Amino acid sequence: MYRKHYIKDFKRFITLYLFFILGIMALNAQVTPNTYYQCGWQFDFPIKSDFSNKMNDLGLYVDAGYYFTHNISLGGFINVNTQYDDVTRNVTNDNTSTSENIEETLSYISVPFGASLRYRFVHDTWWQPYVSAKVGVNYAEAKSTMPLDTYSDKSWGFYVSLNWE
Repeated sequence: MYRKHYIKDFKRFITLYLFFILGIMALNAQVTPNTYYQCGWQFDFPIKSDFSNKMNDLGLYVDAGYYFTHNISLGGFINVNTQYDDVTRNVTNDNTSTSENIEETLSYISVPFGASLRYRFVHDTWWQPYVSAKVGVNYAEAKSTMPLDTYSDKSWGFYVSLNWE
């Protein structure tokens, strides 16, 4: 039941996301010469995670900024990453020799946002390689859903990212 609702929301989100991308493309992605706007799909996966070891189901980012010089810009970003994992575990009843299967769904959402600093190496070409650093905060929610109970944990953390193209 939870998975069906997620797929319906995912389809709505992708449709809105595609319309947003087409709108940005119609604007030629640069409203003014000294600004940049980026949005796209991102891929990530946890390393040595005890909660969920699957790659992300949904990873999106939006990044925008203003170039104060030809090469240096200051901007902001927001990312959304989700991971879902279906786990089937066996629970043995102590009174008899029977066991029953209980399905569990693990879900994790992470929303980092903050400021970004970017340095681009060339600015007069169609390809503008850059390196950027992002610093901000991260909201995370982990949830374990079983047929009868739901356990969740919400937390805030610190976020640092280095990017290049």
